[in-house]
Amino acid sequence: HDASSLTSLYADFTTGRRPFSTPAYAPLLFDAAYAGDAISLHIIKDYANRWAKFVTLGLPNVGLTTDAIFTLILSGGLFKGHGNILSDAIITAVAENCPNVTCVSAALEPVAGSALLLLERLHGSPLPIAVAEVFTSTLHFHSLYRK
Repeated sequence: HDASSLTSLYADFTTGRRPFSTPAYAPLLFDAAYAGDAISLHIIKDYANRWAKFVTLGLPNVGLTTDAIFTLILSGGLFKGHGNILSDAIITAVAENCPNVTCVSAALEPVAGSALLLLERLHGSPLPIAVAEVFTSTLHFHSLYRK
């Protein structure tokens, strides 16, 4: 970032001369958190707590309770390339309300699930073996495995 000082960067943000862009600044937040910055760690923990509340409030919508045994799949750009600081915070926050939850990282990009739903709509569920084999064999080619 081309700000000459923290003071000028702060002034730019507060006056609107520099719009805040979450994707642009998220890596800085994670870097600061890994360096032990207390404010960055607080922001991540607060985000994790809000995310956990979202999960807990959504459980009845899928027929689950906080006592249910279920798997929560973590997926999205914030879980990629930033280590485990966010996922660990979310796992801890969710487990406070849902003691029987198991959290795992998604193996595939979210768009792969959309593609599977479309294939099931076209070919029926479960997918015919030949269709499933073609889909599976092209995952790497289309970069659908999460890194």
